[in-house]
Parts: sequence; structure tokens; C-alpha cells
Amino acid sequence: MVVCMPVGNVCDTGREPNIEIVQFCYFCWMSGNKYKRFLLKMPIALVFLFMVLAFIPAHKYYFSLSEVRVDTQKKTLNVSCRMFTDDIQTALDNIYHKKIDLANSKENKEVQNLVNKYVTDHFKITVAGKPLKLSFVGFENEDDATWCYLEAPQFSQKGKITIIDDLLFNLFPDQTNIIQFYWDKINKSQKLINPEKEAMFEF
Repeated sequence: MVVCMPVGNVCDTGREPNIEIVQFCYFCWMSGNKYKRFLLKMPIALVFLFMVLAFIPAHKYYFSLSEVRVDTQKKTLNVSCRMFTDDIQTALDNIYHKKIDLANSKENKEVQNLVNKYVTDHFKITVAGKPLKLSFVGFENEDDATWCYLEAPQFSQKGKITIIDDLLFNLFPDQTNIIQFYWDKINKSQKLINPEKEAMFEF
């Protein structure tokens, strides 16, 4: 399913893109197996239509998807950031000058520390003007992407929520970061296009 951009770029067809189609396919692919099955069940003609409308010449689109979930009953806030593995490996290499293979480094403490520092430096949350301390839980690989997990246990703050998300901005001028925020059963989303890095939510 090349239309779903499993390697983080789109191919050369000589057409201008429909960015909404690109983002829809990307979101489905990056959101996990449930939405992948949706894409895989689409008729071949519709898949071909997506390919014709979405592909552009010799140009790459870069995205990340971050999900923030608040459970007010459990008093938890959990963050899941998903990036293409080769993108985050390149970012870590550029900053820390270390060649890292995330697929074989899940138990490597040094790699965990580097991923922790990178993600927490580039994904920050403030609530009512006060920084929220996020703890790094770990990371895992899924297909060609890497999930990074953060949490804020005993979360009970209220007020306007501001998220700074400039993951991969220093690497890709065309980077787009999508944030999905779930406050109990309420779902809101925002799209940040480099250099715009601040999203605000109120519930």
C-alpha cells in the first residue's frame, strides 16, 4: 500500500498533491492496525485514485503523530508520539553524533536516555501556564515507525493546555506534526506545520 506512505515519502508522478488526502492516508497508517485494515479493504480503484491525486514529483512529506490522553477518573495523562524510525534515527545522529539502530536498541539504556532527552526536549506541555513534568516510559517499534511514550501520573490540573511540539523540525523544513488530544471522551486535534510549533486546547 504505497499510497499510505509506509516509508515516509511520496513518489514521482508529476502531479501536484492533495495534501488532505496525503494526511488522511498518513493518519490511518500511523494510527495502528485498526486503520491500516480500513485502508487495505478499500477497492483497488479507490486506492489508484488516491495514488493519482496524492503523489508529487521528487518531493517528500514528513509527519509525526502525537496522541495525548487524559483520564480524569484515573488522574492520568499519557502521551504517545509516533515518528518514522529512520527520521528519528537521523535526528538523534545529527544531534548526538551517534549511529543508532532503534530496532535493536530497546533494552539499551544509553539509547533510551538519548530518545528520552530528544522527545522531552521537543514535546512539552503546560497547563494554566505551568510546565507539566513528563516522565519517559520507553519506546517500541511498529513496522517502519517508532512509538515513544511519556506520562504524567497523578494528573489533576485544569486550565488552558499548551503543547509545544517541534519534533523533527530541526531536520525537515516541511515537517508537519499532528496532535490528537483525548480528554475523557472528548477528542480535539491540531496540525502544526514547521515552524509553527504551539498548539492550544481548552476542555
